[in-house]
Amino acid sequence: MKKIAILMLAVVLSACGNNGGEFEGKWVETNDGTSLMSIERNNNEFLVTISDSTEPADAFTPIPATLKDGKLFLERSGATVTYVKATKTAVVSSMLAGAEFKRAK
Repeated sequence: MKKIAILMLAVVLSACGNNGGEFEGKWVETNDGTSLMSIERNNNEFLVTISDSTEPADAFTPIPATLKDGKLFLERSGATVTYVKATKTAVVSSMLAGAEFKRAK
């Protein structure tokens, strides 16, 4: 009985491990470095701001996003952000375009 309880606890704790923390932070586009992305936690959702390095950061409105199946789904835009563990990059994709971001230094 004790082994079953320990196994169940391990399963529950491993399911809670993917809380979106890998997305949080500042990112820069790998292609040309002009696009910047900031991802911040806002209670149970996230705020994603994608901007151009030539414009002031406050000129861009954050987009609410929710975590589902290991991806961030940006509301109103239909875009997703996927964290690629192997390359430690974030890939933003939508119906019109896509971009890869690496952590800003």
